[in-house]
Amino acid sequence: MPSTPHERRRAASYPSGHPSGWFHLLDSVDLAPGQVLAVEALGQDLAVFRTRSGRVHALHARCAHLGASLAGGRVEGDTLVCPFHGWCYDGAGMLQHVPVQDHPPRARVPCLPVFERYGLIFVWNGPTQPDGQPPYQPAYWPELEGGDWVLRGRHRPRDIRTHLLEFAENSVDAQHFAFLHSPMMVPWSRRTVPGVRLRHSSTWALDEARPHLAHFTDDAHLVVLGRDLPRTGAHAHATLVGPASLVMFEITMPELGSVRIAQTHTPVHEADAPLALRVRFTWWAERRLPRALVWYIVGAWVTQWWSDVEVWEAKVHHPQPLLVEADGPVYSLRRWFRQFYPEVSS
Repeated sequence: MPSTPHERRRAASYPSGHPSGWFHLLDSVDLAPGQVLAVEALGQDLAVFRTRSGRVHALHARCAHLGASLAGGRVEGDTLVCPFHGWCYDGAGMLQHVPVQDHPPRARVPCLPVFERYGLIFVWNGPTQPDGQPPYQPAYWPELEGGDWVLRGRHRPRDIRTHLLEFAENSVDAQHFAFLHSPMMVPWSRRTVPGVRLRHSSTWALDEARPHLAHFTDDAHLVVLGRDLPRTGAHAHATLVGPASLVMFEITMPELGSVRIAQTHTPVHEADAPLALRVRFTWWAERRLPRALVWYIVGAWVTQWWSDVEVWEAKVHHPQPLLVEADGPVYSLRRWFRQFYPEVSS
């Protein structure tokens, strides 16, 4: 729950509940075959386990029997065994075995669909299709399937106190790029570089073929002591997947190469306190890119992101903001975002 009146007022200004979409729970390296972990996400206590054969499942953690935590149990083959009385569940949450009787009662604990790719484990939150499958899968980068790209790093900052909507809306707010993101920052720090600024040119568009996607681009180059240096430019293309729970960045340095960053946002606490987000960064780069350059590119992005966080963690949401002509398509973004909160009318 929000711990202060200020936090409660902030939380009340945003859409309530947790939206439909794919949410990052763990990295694949966190979960070995035969292991089960307790994960708090989306206002739920989950037991996430990997079977001996390698498949990942996510169950609500409370045993149907007397409510013991299945996250404290053990994996046996392709099933999860409760630590209290040995009740045994399969990956779909169906009760398969009770030690004290031959025929177990018909029971199940809820499960969440799981998707694993590129070392990231996601769960689906929201309505499914008649066949029980989510309506879409997370977007992906086919180029990562080959050997020309390699994993270069992960970053796990502290949980931040804001709403998913803020990151999504940030992508259409063209004015703030010139004001907030113009100072050149030293990567992975809060220090500015004297006499050096960034000049941005951004766009935003919906994906006409896939309504759960939106696209944002930003072209930026250095301005040193008032002199434009276009050859220092970089091009960034971000794909917002669902309610910006997954954002896939493609950052290209002309004549040098490209970096891919998966930035994920997972609400942690209860549905009536949506202002705690677990944020994770994972990045890959073309093998030919020097590690130092990749570190610089990713650090530059993360540093600029922290400038946004400092604002987000103190602001509220205005359902009907006072906009000016130079503002971006804020209402278009909000209409797109509302599809992930079908019960919300504002």
